[in-house]
Amino acid sequence: MSLKSYPPLFALALFCQPLTGEDLLSTGQEQFQTHCSACHQPDQMLVGPSMIEIAGLYREDLPGFLKWCNEPGKKRPNAVEMPAMSHVGDENLKAVHAYLLKATEGKKEKAVPKGKKYDFYPSIATRPIVQRFFMPDSSPASIAVALPGGNDDLNFCYDTAQCRLRYVWKNPDFLVGWYYWQSNGNAKVNLKGEVIYREEEPPFTVSGTEQESEPKFLGYTLDSSGIPTFRYQWNGATIAERIVVSPDGDSLERHFKTESANKLEPAPNDQNTVQSTQADELVIDLKW
Repeated sequence: MSLKSYPPLFALALFCQPLTGEDLLSTGQEQFQTHCSACHQPDQMLVGPSMIEIAGLYREDLPGFLKWCNEPGKKRPNAVEMPAMSHVGDENLKAVHAYLLKATEGKKEKAVPKGKKYDFYPSIATRPIVQRFFMPDSSPASIAVALPGGNDDLNFCYDTAQCRLRYVWKNPDFLVGWYYWQSNGNAKVNLKGEVIYREEEPPFTVSGTEQESEPKFLGYTLDSSGIPTFRYQWNGATIAERIVVSPDGDSLERHFKTESANKLEPAPNDQNTVQSTQADELVIDLKW
């Protein structure tokens, strides 16, 4: 029986069923690694409580877990306040909850040895890497990305409060997180590399609208290769932004796609070269 034979509302419901089983756990693991793993270790308190502690606190309290994720507040006076995870969405957070319970079965909490030093984190064995950090010269709600391609040394900082690229730096080892981990996450990481580009304003304007508004971050997704696409609303437009290393490895390609009727017009910038502009997409080549 095809979907055409179902009533419209019933056919829609087939696509709106909650995740279950392996799909639920797989989604939970992916979402945890993307949004949570930078601060929550499996069996030790570091920046935030361990996976084991979280599972123990919320094992029988899914509503409490969702409330904590969406409205975390400051739970411990000597620890960093977790940023709200409302952009992840409740269905994905439910999957994270299921993954936490499964991944911590039979495991016990370990004490953090006094004076423990934390080396580079995360491992730079494979790129891309997408992690939340407290970044220098950016808002607390920032994401660091290590891109594959070229000489495997290009990284960028994306500010989710302002919904824009902050800067690009070179370091094949990504960054030094020792300061961040040793301070329970309330210190900024050290780039240990040359910042080769900084951006003060978005490289485009939104045409076809008189609406002016502050940017609102809607979250991000990862493609099959692990490259993030950031989504946000700004001046009446819903925009998706993706940054990759160019094929020759000497620049970054920046893809902006609008999900509304508004067109994105490139703004003057000596380091940005427009590759293509269409009704719903703008591609810019960034050189330094």
